[in-house]
Amino acid sequence: MIFQIVIGLIGLGLLVSIHEFGHYIAAKATGIGVEVFSIGWGKTLWRRNLKDGSEFRLSLLPIGGYLRMKGEYQFRDAIQKGLPTFPDEEGGFFSAHPLKRILVASAGPLINLLFAVLIFTLIHLFGFSYSTFSNIIVPVEQILPGQTSPAIQAGLKPGDRIISINDGSTPYYSDIQEIVATNPQEELRLTVERASGSVEEIRITPTLDPDRGIGLIGVQPYIEPVIADVEGPALGAGLRTGDTITSVNGTAIRNTAQLQEILSSHQGAFEIVFLRDSAEMTATIYPEYTEDGQPYLGVVFQAVTARKPGLPLFSAISTAIAEVWRTLSLTIESLGMLFRGLIRPENALSGPLRITSMVGEIATSSMSQGLGTGLRITFQFLAFISIALAFGNLLPIPVLDGGQILMYLFEWVRRKPLSPKQISLFQTIGAVIVIGLLGFAVFSDLLFITRG
Repeated sequence: MIFQIVIGLIGLGLLVSIHEFGHYIAAKATGIGVEVFSIGWGKTLWRRNLKDGSEFRLSLLPIGGYLRMKGEYQFRDAIQKGLPTFPDEEGGFFSAHPLKRILVASAGPLINLLFAVLIFTLIHLFGFSYSTFSNIIVPVEQILPGQTSPAIQAGLKPGDRIISINDGSTPYYSDIQEIVATNPQEELRLTVERASGSVEEIRITPTLDPDRGIGLIGVQPYIEPVIADVEGPALGAGLRTGDTITSVNGTAIRNTAQLQEILSSHQGAFEIVFLRDSAEMTATIYPEYTEDGQPYLGVVFQAVTARKPGLPLFSAISTAIAEVWRTLSLTIESLGMLFRGLIRPENALSGPLRITSMVGEIATSSMSQGLGTGLRITFQFLAFISIALAFGNLLPIPVLDGGQILMYLFEWVRRKPLSPKQISLFQTIGAVIVIGLLGFAVFSDLLFITRG
């Protein structure tokens, strides 16, 4: 757990440091002086004076970084002395033209987006393999309490193969998941191949999950109960990789959804019948139980390994840009759903505790699939967080970059600088808003973590 937290802090700190580095580059390019650029907070562990007059620091706490530009003390003095304007200072931030300050404020979010483009480009350039399941599905009765799932309402049946959605090919279950999740409350056209071989077109509208803000239709992958790995109770009962479960407690099993249904409705030992090299065998498994009371047998079933081939450089870049744009669009849509009350705020807003926990958990768990896969999954997740960080900072809230851009744009349009007192009031209002949002997010994080 401690290792996960450390990894999470390093990952989140990397993104914040990249963000601040964007401000640093823009400040130097526009002639604004930078006094300190620090990676990390707290006690300075190492420092070096750069040729441009800036001081570079490595600090104790790996929770991001900060930039101190020339003129920040000037701002403080102007407030304390009640000056109507900022004293003119060469290289000072508040002495610079509003357009230069807009550029500096924009550079942090921009470099976060460029970081995401870089990561996605590298991923698509080299290609990657991933684990998924076939596009054969099993519908479930309910996905939200008291609501029959759209899959059942639409007439989907166990063994149906969803071969396309809105004319887009869906060769794997992960393709189905992605399209459904990103189109809540939007009608979809499914081309379905029945077990009999006939092909039908079915229209279905995903339900919005208010906890996660994604679309759901209520299907699971049709996974044959062929064991890929065993541990714990199943290993102790004598099951092996390659065994095929055929019945549990006297009920025939054709897929893992049927197995899960039996597991959720029974307490105690499970009588397992399975095939090993065509010979029928039996075993009794005494399960362990999870924190929420669900039985755990210790079996992992076979998945499908899919391969995304590498793309030429320019195709990889264009694909990466499209992925960043799509993620931004989905973020804007989610924000709209949040304001319309369709998504629960306590689940929609993730604070630093939850983000750190997720980064650490994803990094450590993905490494079990191999170093290459682990690095890809970790940096892919960091790229999504980087996009969210850019979007969040561009919100027109005082103190955030978006609020600063709005303020300096107002100065430029009116051709008259705001007074130190006006800027201080603007930033104070922003600080109250941000602290309130942060407090709510941390409270939600604590609820999320304590609920497990």
